[in-house]
Amino acid sequence: MKSGYALFLLLSIHISPINAQLGHPEDYQVVEAALNSLFSKGKFKYYHPEKPINPRNTNNPLHPDSTYTLVDPQTYKETVYSGKTLDSILFSTYESEIARYQLRDQHSKKLILVGTFRMDDLHRQHYFYRDSITYKEMLNAGIDITALQPYNWDVEQIEEHRDYFFRKLTDEHSHDLKYLVAAYVQVSNVVFNSDGTYALLEMGCHHKIHNGTTGGGAYILLSRINGEWEVFKTYGLWEE
Repeated sequence: MKSGYALFLLLSIHISPINAQLGHPEDYQVVEAALNSLFSKGKFKYYHPEKPINPRNTNNPLHPDSTYTLVDPQTYKETVYSGKTLDSILFSTYESEIARYQLRDQHSKKLILVGTFRMDDLHRQHYFYRDSITYKEMLNAGIDITALQPYNWDVEQIEEHRDYFFRKLTDEHSHDLKYLVAAYVQVSNVVFNSDGTYALLEMGCHHKIHNGTTGGGAYILLSRINGEWEVFKTYGLWEE
């Protein structure tokens, strides 16, 4: 009996990756509603809030005739620079960084970089939740947690928020926009129930808080109310 019901449930689920591949607007409306809910909990700070420091204006004396040994923290490799070479590197780095920082003057909104989950990072083990209130509520809504998949969203189709605009995390120009970044967000595909009244996605977020970074991940269950998608409930999965 249980296996027959499970089969019926599986057949009745509408899974959105097929529709998303076609740019189905319903998927994007759900994502936009989930993001709006996330942003309503507070304004994110810039991920890199500090203005680059001009090495010419520091109290550190410059010694062009000296030599300096720097250690790469990743490889522990030592590199010896002359003072003149090191000063040149510091100045050129500052010039490129201050140019990136000045992009803030050209944007009235902060940047959200949207990325994709790896399959291993998605919480799709429905058996882990089968005895929990979370799983029972999703089951009652006709949602199949195991249908969650990684999805590469067309970020240009996500409507801008009044405080934020969006770029794809894999964008080759993301580093050039680093001083505009307010958060890094991962979004799974959207899973609908059979009659389109409920939708589920998994979302992860890393953002700035005070002098550190924080983040978390959650299932977001949305319901359609008067033709509009609204967050019905958020189920926390992890936080840092």
